[in-house]
Amino acid sequence: MEYISLEYIFFVTFTLFIISFLFNLKQRNIIKDYQNNESSIVQNIFFDSITDLPNKNNIEIIITEHINSATRHNKSFYVLAIKALDYYNLKKDSNEKSDKLSVGIADAILSSIRDEDTTARVSEDEYIVVFNEYLEEKNHSIPIDRIKESLKNINVSYATCSYPKDADSTDSLIKSALTKL
Repeated sequence: MEYISLEYIFFVTFTLFIISFLFNLKQRNIIKDYQNNESSIVQNIFFDSITDLPNKNNIEIIITEHINSATRHNKSFYVLAIKALDYYNLKKDSNEKSDKLSVGIADAILSSIRDEDTTARVSEDEYIVVFNEYLEEKNHSIPIDRIKESLKNINVSYATCSYPKDADSTDSLIKSALTKL
């Protein structure tokens, strides 16, 4: 049996250490890329790319949660639908103008609603605002009036519906609000 020198053992150990380090570095980058892609996928599935508001997929989940909670507590809640009437005319002229309108509407709505309320962009020109279930019927016009005031310089139409009075499921609530526009 040949004698193994300390230099050889050191060289093999050092080489294995470097290979391990490089492998771990590469794995860390792969995991980081995967997490970024996963985050991007979730962002694209549940949020609007122009306004960063929740999209229709997301608001359906939120409304379902509101229905479950309202049913459990024997409460109701309101949904406000908003349609930007000039959106497609602006889009014909410029995507930039229509995007700017969308962001403006989103900002105006967000500045007018309470923290416990949620707004979403459900199509290019339509928005839904879900008001907290504890908003009493006599008070539901207060936040709606704030929203209307913030959008007074934009050509929009409004429609409201309530759970369970006007609709009793997520889909029917959204459809009811949007068809009234």
